[in-house]
Amino acid sequence: MNRYANIFQKDATKYYGAPFDDAGAGITLRSSDLVNFRVYKVILAKASPVFKDMFSQGPAMREADEKETGTGHDQSTVFPVPEDSHTLAALLTLCYPLDPPILSTLEEMASVIAAAKKYGMDPAYKLATRTFAESQLLRERPRMAYGIMCRYRLEHEARVAARACLQKPLELDALDEELPFIDGRALRELWRYHRQCTAAVVALTQPENFGWITRRPGELWEFPQDVCRCGRLKYTIGENQARWCWWPKHWWNEYMQRANVALKDVPCGDTVTARDILRPSFQDSEVCDKCKGNLVDCMLEFSQYFADTIEAEISKIAIELPF
Repeated sequence: MNRYANIFQKDATKYYGAPFDDAGAGITLRSSDLVNFRVYKVILAKASPVFKDMFSQGPAMREADEKETGTGHDQSTVFPVPEDSHTLAALLTLCYPLDPPILSTLEEMASVIAAAKKYGMDPAYKLATRTFAESQLLRERPRMAYGIMCRYRLEHEARVAARACLQKPLELDALDEELPFIDGRALRELWRYHRQCTAAVVALTQPENFGWITRRPGELWEFPQDVCRCGRLKYTIGENQARWCWWPKHWWNEYMQRANVALKDVPCGDTVTARDILRPSFQDSEVCDKCKGNLVDCMLEFSQYFADTIEAEISKIAIELPF
């Protein structure tokens, strides 16, 4: 059976319309759902080495465009492609000097990213994958995004989605509508990744692992051994000649305890800079007058340093993708 049997059914085809309807374009791309796109060969050849090679091998067919001319003498060079019309329209828009397409679903983003990658359209791929990484959909439904990107076998995007999953608890009840989009092996690997990241960042809250807290004179959170009525603890950090003593106040210790609990559910940097974690220290009635003056700046500064340390630790851990 001819593999182009369906895609060359002229009676079933239609034209997409502007801006891909210029009769002088010379090339017609036909989508899997039988929609024709008139495109300029020079633009696609510049945008895609795959299309450039395809054009050099000659057309898949030539078809008289009677609908346009009424004469049957205007020959259109037709190249069938496996992408549907929605994906093809978005992909071509990324190649033309037009406003970027609006990709309103994760499925659309994945199909366009996969197509841009397949055809070697580097600028289009970079723009599409950046749109995905910055999308509200990724932030709201990272588990769904991870499952879809795994299905399309998009490694970079699957890793971006997996990391975004760290910003939410990974519990079956929390998965809700996203669960059907993740197959069993993909979910298992995501679960392992989430647990590994959780263990790594929770360990940072343990006194025996405070080596990441380096001595930085001039920092508000250096906490010198001065006298005030705020309770404090003594920690010895580092080894041998690099050892030093640190005397953090009680409100810092309580912040770290809250961070320890919160990171077990949501292991990411944003967790330790969240208002709910910081606010109790700001509102602590037992803070002395001497500390009140710089407590807020101190905690904001330290929490950001802590968040950066957490993100750096997570970057050391790679998810084992199921493809």
